[in-house]
Amino acid sequence: NLNCPNGTLPPERFQTFDAEKIPYALGEDKNFEGVADIYVDDDALIPTSYWPTYDDSPEVYGTKWFAQTFTPARSHTITTIKLSLLKSGTPGTLTVGIRAIDNGTGKPTGSDLTSGTFNADTLTGSFADTNISVTPYYLHAGTTYAIVFRISGNTPNVVQFKDRNPGSYSGGQRCDSTDSGASWTTSSADVLFYEYGNWYD
Repeated sequence: NLNCPNGTLPPERFQTFDAEKIPYALGEDKNFEGVADIYVDDDALIPTSYWPTYDDSPEVYGTKWFAQTFTPARSHTITTIKLSLLKSGTPGTLTVGIRAIDNGTGKPTGSDLTSGTFNADTLTGSFADTNISVTPYYLHAGTTYAIVFRISGNTPNVVQFKDRNPGSYSGGQRCDSTDSGASWTTSSADVLFYEYGNWYD
């Protein structure tokens, strides 16, 4: 086994995987068996992100859903999405999903390809960078997807997220829905987001 000192680096910078993949990851012709914990750099761990200074914080509630489309540069298995969030009241469950987009309109379409949930009642009245785990799902390089997020509660119980309007992310755009994702409108804004994944799959 290969081990790194987990106490010296943030835990999200480590990943455990089948050691037989180490020759591919390191570009070495060696034979390994078992499981290895290795340090993974930012380029491997965070294939897609947009995290500038924010200037807007829209509210999510009830039938008011939001999405951010994005285009990964590297094929990978997505495992986690990070948003910066705060709450007001008791907003309930936050659901974050990945959806395909309509290539003609650039808007989300269909049902979630994968998703995860987070107890938004545990948020506070101050913004916190919040990781939401999703069921692992393989994303293809150069294909545009949508991060779609919504809550179970309704106003005045809301979740707010950081975005920038107008945005400058070239791989997608924010989309807004007022009917629980039945229809979408595009926006000039971009949501601040990270999506983490395993690029070596």
